[in-house]
Amino acid sequence: MLSRRALLASGLAGWTVSGAPLTPALAQTPTERSAMTDFQRARYLPLLAYYQAQAEAEGGGYWESLAQVQAMLGLEAEAFRSVFRSGPNGGSPYGPRPAWDDAELASATTEPALAAIAEAAKGRQIVILNEAHHTSRCRAFAQDVAAVLRKEGFTHFAAEAFANSPLRLGEPLDLKVINGNTGFYLHDPVFAQLTRQIRKDWDGCYAYEFTGEPRAGASTAERMAERDEFQAEVLANLLKRQHGLRLFIYCGFSHAAKVQRGQSKWMAARLWEKTGIEPLAITQAFGTPAPDRAYSPPGVEEVLAKFKPRRSIVVRTADGQALTNEPAPEGAYDLAVYHPRPAEPTGQGRPEWLREMAGRKPYAVQVVPRKPGLKLIAAFPKAELEADPNSLPTDLVLVSDLRPTVNLLLPNGAWPDYEFLVETPEGRA
Repeated sequence: MLSRRALLASGLAGWTVSGAPLTPALAQTPTERSAMTDFQRARYLPLLAYYQAQAEAEGGGYWESLAQVQAMLGLEAEAFRSVFRSGPNGGSPYGPRPAWDDAELASATTEPALAAIAEAAKGRQIVILNEAHHTSRCRAFAQDVAAVLRKEGFTHFAAEAFANSPLRLGEPLDLKVINGNTGFYLHDPVFAQLTRQIRKDWDGCYAYEFTGEPRAGASTAERMAERDEFQAEVLANLLKRQHGLRLFIYCGFSHAAKVQRGQSKWMAARLWEKTGIEPLAITQAFGTPAPDRAYSPPGVEEVLAKFKPRRSIVVRTADGQALTNEPAPEGAYDLAVYHPRPAEPTGQGRPEWLREMAGRKPYAVQVVPRKPGLKLIAAFPKAELEADPNSLPTDLVLVSDLRPTVNLLLPNGAWPDYEFLVETPEGRA
């Protein structure tokens, strides 16, 4: 454990993991069960090693799982590359082109995203924002959106990522400690901090994810429909029970689409149907550029080249519709968000967008040099760590050399309240 006295003023020499080996050198590849057990205890390297081995051996969905863990660890470029290997026949999961034609983009207009969301949310009872599970940046933007919506009078937050229990269905969550049981994606310290901020500022948080088992013999489409129907029913019941509640829902990908596409009716469309309340539906899932342009979702680079945004923007067609780059029917989303290209890495170990978007400040942590090899430095809220050793970090960074200083991004002024732990392939130091 690193004492608080090891925390120095920011601006010291940083480091980068670029070009360094990013797979933990474990004595043997862990099993899925052991890796998941360690993950629940806020140890990341075994699951990274497991998914890396499985992706290279089996391909398919393991590449997507690997991307999700890489995103949690700040390995943005690696996460986008992994996703590009998760599609059919080991190729891209995206279509070859965005959903618009060149004329639509040429006549499109933009507006700062947070201002557009604040205006569109006025008078609304439900706002739904999606994410890509391999893009940590979506979660930083969600924290900014939450701050905007709170000012507009929104009261409660519901996330697909929160672990749900059939024994406490529809009950408010007890989030005094954000730990390994709170939800898989909350192991991303950006998501954990989003939740901590909402815990502090909002009136309550809810889980709504499917808790059952897929029916035997059900097709993929049937399983998807069962899941989205369950989600919408839980949320509809919540809205019926609490008069005047204004709800911010955070979900993955197409679950935010409020118009049916073919046979696919997603959570947002079902919720609108059940309650009669039209949600404000916002997509950002395909709006983040990859560090390597070749791996960006279709259309993102064209948007950035045309508008050159310095902050996140919404893009509209000439007739005011959301210009989405994903295959969604007209009206599925009210707003389509695109994030600017991040600043070039400064060698400080953490992305510039996190500093810009989520109100964090860099703090340099001295690390006693240890033997060479991959290690992870993580900052944990001291009170939560004392209450539960499986609590999740507020920030972390991977180190691949023996440099004595690493930079973490922590909420401004909060650093005395943190403890710092080192994880190596052998365990926590």
